[in-house]
Amino acid sequence: MKQTVLILITLILLFVVPARSEVFVDWKAGYYVNYPDEWYHVPYREVEVFLISQNVSWDEFDYDAVLAKKTDSAFFNGPYIFLSFLPSGKLKASQVDSILEVMSEEYGRSYAEGRITPETRFPLDRPVYDKGINGIGVKSRITSEFTDKILLELRRFYDKGIALFLCYAPKDQYNESRSVFLETFSSFSTDNLEAAAGKDSFVVVDPAEREKAETDDEFPAAGKNGDSEKDSTNSIYLAILAVIILGLVVAVYLKKKL
Repeated sequence: MKQTVLILITLILLFVVPARSEVFVDWKAGYYVNYPDEWYHVPYREVEVFLISQNVSWDEFDYDAVLAKKTDSAFFNGPYIFLSFLPSGKLKASQVDSILEVMSEEYGRSYAEGRITPETRFPLDRPVYDKGINGIGVKSRITSEFTDKILLELRRFYDKGIALFLCYAPKDQYNESRSVFLETFSSFSTDNLEAAAGKDSFVVVDPAEREKAETDDEFPAAGKNGDSEKDSTNSIYLAILAVIILGLVVAVYLKKKL
């Protein structure tokens, strides 16, 4: 009997195909994340057209990339993630506290301490702070005459600044997309970017160059030159807070636009 069970287990393991994942490396921000194989990096031109339709310009929102689920429709009709970066340097505990206070006022509910994992279910309009990973998450609903979406806004504080994940999904697709949003966020790492990148990674294109980028094939090759941002750990306290508050204002504006 035991031998039969072992044979069955072996056969199962042989025929189980592990789930594939892709890697997005943000050389400018100095981190990478994994995302599912059924998702893709949206070409800048396609994102540009969408932002223009929403009356949003790169001057208002300098994103690094957009990841979206592969569908037969435009990316914004399904779940997608805007990845952005605020180069504030490593924040002090008091500065993180200030952000939590601002977000609590913005959403009208005091933040709660908890864990942010792929299984986390966020209460509506209540920020959740995970001290262990130094990250914040908050879920909100965006409605208008033409849209009904859920936004899961995730922030990760690290040595270079703040990695911002704006995760959108149509309300009826949020539950099935939530785990992808959180797994992507949880895969955040700053370790050994060169090894994680592989041959298919790319450098984040600066706004001035994005107008020339029609497809992913036109992206420059990955390399250390993409990691040109310098840590601003010696920035003045008020200057850093100004950047942070500006980022919060932009996030609020985008929630209504995107």
